[in-house]
Amino acid sequence: MSECKKNLKDIRHSIYVIRLLAKRDRQRGNSSAFLGQFWQIINPFIDSVVISLVFTKMFDNGNFIYFPIYILIGTMIYGLFNEGTTSCLTSLSGNKNFLIKSSISRNLYPIERVYVALINFCFSIFIFIIVAWYYGLNPSWEWVLIIPDIILLAIMILGIGKILAIINVVFADITYFYRIFTLFVFYASGIFYNTNRLSPLMQELISLNPVYLSIAIARLSVIDGIIPKWSLWLKLLIYSILLYNIGTYVYNKNVQNIIEKI
Repeated sequence: MSECKKNLKDIRHSIYVIRLLAKRDRQRGNSSAFLGQFWQIINPFIDSVVISLVFTKMFDNGNFIYFPIYILIGTMIYGLFNEGTTSCLTSLSGNKNFLIKSSISRNLYPIERVYVALINFCFSIFIFIIVAWYYGLNPSWEWVLIIPDIILLAIMILGIGKILAIINVVFADITYFYRIFTLFVFYASGIFYNTNRLSPLMQELISLNPVYLSIAIARLSVIDGIIPKWSLWLKLLIYSILLYNIGTYVYNKNVQNIIEKI
């Protein structure tokens, strides 16, 4: 918990630096700032439309009028996880000059990448609101539960991102292997199918996926308008604390040696 407080202190004291780094990365990643940002907003929506068209009949979801919203929630949360962790891969190797020449806290580099992913996620919420209005899904107070859900997911993403940042400097080919891993995560997150139709064993296996847990909590809160079971929250909390602490330990132990190698 002391490391978590330290990171929060770094964020409070260096929010301006984080914003500058985020602005630079966004401009670097998008040839057109407007079109790039617009794509980040509509990308989950486009994914959900394609998946809805393909799987509505295949999985007999025609009677579930909120199926597009069901998919959109899944693609948005998976997109946050995928963008946040993948961008952290180069949070050290992509900031070599800053690491060597500046005194910026080294914790800020992966934090900045997760910050950008969260900003993009927040932009996509506008599309979600439009889709929810179109399908007549009325908001309820349970929607507020999305906030702690995403916070826990972001903490977990930061922990994973720190590990990836260290590994990527030593083993650059991790990028290709991680793409395969995120593909497995996508199919194991129940984005376009109802896990209740699976066997009890498969349901147990999928419930081990923290991204699925975050998606399930969001769907129950938004679509069903109910408070998710405490077991879902507990599992996601354990994943967040465990992966964050492991990631922070690995990062702090190796970051100095990594800088010397860079």
